[in-house]
Amino acid sequence: MLSMSEGVKKRLIAMVLIILSVLVVKTLFPSGEKQPLKPKAGKVLNRVGDSAWVRVSGLVMPDIVVMTFDDGGQVGAAISLEGKLIKTLNGGESWIDADYVPVEPGEIINALGVDYKGLVKVGTSVDESSYTAIYQQSSDGKWQRLACKDCGGILASSNNGGLMVGGGGLVSNFDNQLNKWQFNYLPDWGEVSLYGVSKKGKKILLTGENALLAMSEDEGRSWIHLNSPINTNLPFYSIATSETGNSLLLGGVNGNLFFCNDSNLTSNSSNWLEIKGLDKDLMVSSLLVAPKVLLAGGSKLSGANGFIISSLDGQTWQYDLLPKDTSRIVSLAITNTQILAASSNGTIFRRTKNTF
Repeated sequence: MLSMSEGVKKRLIAMVLIILSVLVVKTLFPSGEKQPLKPKAGKVLNRVGDSAWVRVSGLVMPDIVVMTFDDGGQVGAAISLEGKLIKTLNGGESWIDADYVPVEPGEIINALGVDYKGLVKVGTSVDESSYTAIYQQSSDGKWQRLACKDCGGILASSNNGGLMVGGGGLVSNFDNQLNKWQFNYLPDWGEVSLYGVSKKGKKILLTGENALLAMSEDEGRSWIHLNSPINTNLPFYSIATSETGNSLLLGGVNGNLFFCNDSNLTSNSSNWLEIKGLDKDLMVSSLLVAPKVLLAGGSKLSGANGFIISSLDGQTWQYDLLPKDTSRIVSLAITNTQILAASSNGTIFRRTKNTF
């Protein structure tokens, strides 16, 4: 029997490898599905920078689910799991008790919005259910409750509460002209739980399960399925954009953190950076894109070991100094006077070196 020459063997092996690689690509990315981009690499430095956070005094909260501010950064609110509400009218310089939101038993508070008048909207869900409820505060301080048995549950809100998202691709917005809530959904490709929303002007960006990334440039009338920077069935839990909507941060489990600074997010050449260096047992649960600083906060999956990292350029990051025993950072916000963070154990922190 004749034996193949070494050259023939090498060519056959090369052909087999090419065929296998094509099959793998077709299996992972069937025709019509979004293929992830190949982001560049940024870096988290394992050292503490010169920015630190101190506790805001005078607060008594059992825990905090969400803290948010209106678009002007002057009026803010924070809410606990049981519905205890606190407000500020001066950019977080002082906080006042604002009673309790009368949520029904079994409802889980996930979303909070506040407008410039200090009026609050709260979104809830129920475990293992598509039940949805939205609580809206009127000018006389009373609460109006809107319930929907199978809408999907509210999981996140825009800053002012006018846009709320949730399970099954739910996108709910408040129509000021009609004075009522509209319940809509993403197209088939977006029928997943949505955990993050950012709205700047007419541009809306959403994220959620399966690393979904969706954008609307016409206030939700139409949607674009954007390329995700990672191929995974894990979710992104947080999203934040700049005022122009061009700079974008995405955060999730496994220490996933991505930054994009590209005016054309629909382009395959979007300039994604994968920020490396966060441990795989960390979850990025809160983000902030301010004009001169980027912030990402979170904790271990258990909620312990809260952290905040910061960057001036999106490429090189460092740890900010936090008090010991800080729990999960659930919210980051820029006000008209300072930068604040809220932790799940009911503490609000102020950044001592504010870079706006």
